[in-house]
Amino acid sequence: MVKPTILIASLLKPLKDSRAYYRLGLSLRETNKYRLNIIGFSKKKEDEVENIKFTPLFLNNRSGRERWKAGFRFLKVYQKEKPDLTVICTWEFIPFALFGKVLYGGKLIYDVQENYTLNIAHNQTLKGFRKYLAMGLILFIEAIGKMIFEHYVFSEQCYKVEKKHFKPYLVLENKFSGTLIERPIDPKKAPQYCHKFFDFGYHYGSIWYPRSHGLVFKFTEILS
Repeated sequence: MVKPTILIASLLKPLKDSRAYYRLGLSLRETNKYRLNIIGFSKKKEDEVENIKFTPLFLNNRSGRERWKAGFRFLKVYQKEKPDLTVICTWEFIPFALFGKVLYGGKLIYDVQENYTLNIAHNQTLKGFRKYLAMGLILFIEAIGKMIFEHYVFSEQCYKVEKKHFKPYLVLENKFSGTLIERPIDPKKAPQYCHKFFDFGYHYGSIWYPRSHGLVFKFTEILS
């Protein structure tokens, strides 16, 4: 039986990003139901791991031109993989995801990691017309995304208010506060207040990455 393919696509985040790889990627891989392809920034190739392929974006710099070129590379990967589900982790990939969905099918999720328009509003290096143009462009592209996204994932609780028109959504926060436990995790040994959120997790360096039941169940539901 061929496993469904899931793309997790970032632009400026590394391939083994704490969220895309250690939270989303490893959580989904442990179900042994999916074949994953993680797209992200890298200056070198990453060795594949079980059920996870890495597709690096070799950007010469972080200019706007290079970012749009990366979008076409993402679309090329989409064409090749024809994923069953794609997690878009940056607004720049939304237009390309739209074309990919129309041409090759698949379902889309928007992982909201930042409030990009609010960031630009507080950016002191971008002023005047260019600032409002950038904010308007992002709002327009994210509005288009509402027509194509099956679901949203919020990295912060505040986005439930700041992005209240993004529905339906699931909150998967970046941070975790609790006892650091070596892996593999026995749920019986985990702190009691953690049981309703995860059954095992990942210990990398000094950071604890829990697996979320809600994330895995929601992705399975969307793919069904």
